Formats: sequence, structure tokens, C-alpha cells
Amino acid sequence: MHIHAFSPFEIWYGSSKKKLDFRTFLSDLKDCGLGSMPGTAAERLAHLIHGHLQILTEDPHQARTFLNEIRFLPDSERKEAVEMFDLYQQTFREVLQQGCASGEFQSEIDVALAANLVLSLLNGTTRWFSPHGTHDVSSLGDEIHQLLTTGLGNSPAVSLQ
Repeated sequence: MHIHAFSPFEIWYGSSKKKLDFRTFLSDLKDCGLGSMPGTAAERLAHLIHGHLQILTEDPHQARTFLNEIRFLPDSERKEAVEMFDLYQQTFREVLQQGCASGEFQSEIDVALAANLVLSLLNGTTRWFSPHGTHDVSSLGDEIHQLLTTGLGNSPAVSLQ
């Protein structure tokens, strides 16, 4: 069994249930395979996208609360939550960097910016996604992955200068 990645909320929830600080909890998870993800960078990105959307849509109210209310936490708790977000975002950065290195993704992209944009896009779905809409979670993940990996246009990028 491969454990791919957990969202910051899942890390917080799991560590609180186990009564461990999140660093110890993550260390235990890594010993069990967290971060092991076979396939190309594009395939791994698809897994991350689908997994993140699944987490957000399973309990959208709780996900929105976690994402939006973090800024109101006391400093020490906010710092810990930001550390969890950073560790989680690192998974996306690593996959994007590997894709750049392998030639799957454009080599000149700003990987940190791209990871931030991908997660911002995914987190924004809590504001508008409906399971009764035109897409279910899986097809939404497929569409987002397609847009991210192939872009919107059929022609080379136009210079904005």
C-alpha cells in the first residue's frame, strides 16, 4: 500500500487523535510510506489533485473553516498550522520540480509559485463546488489536471511585454 500525501487538516486531525505533535505524527507516517508515490510527475500531480479535492469535498464546511479561520488562531497555533501547510505544499513543489527536471513540465516555471497557485485553485473549490453540478469530484480532478498539464491554448504563449 502506498500512502501518498495528507492535507494539513488531516495531519492536524490525525495528530490530535493520536495525541502527538504533528512533527512526530508526520515522522511516523513517513516511516510507513508517506511521500512514496510511483509514476511520472504528471501522474503524481493527478493523484495529489484528486486526493486534495476528495478531502475538501468530503466535509466542505469543515475544510472551509480550517482554510479560512487559521488567521484567527493564537500565534503559536497559527505558526504550527503554517508549518503543516508548508510541509504539505512541499509535496506539490517536489512533484512539480521533478516534472520540470524530466521535461514533463516547462523547465522555467517558478515551482514555489506554481505549487501555491495549484493549491489556491484547489482550495477555492470549497466556495463553489456542488456534487450535484456538472462534475463529480473525479471528473473535476481530471479537468483541473488537464488544464494544469496542457494549458488553455493550442499555440505558444504570447509575450506580455
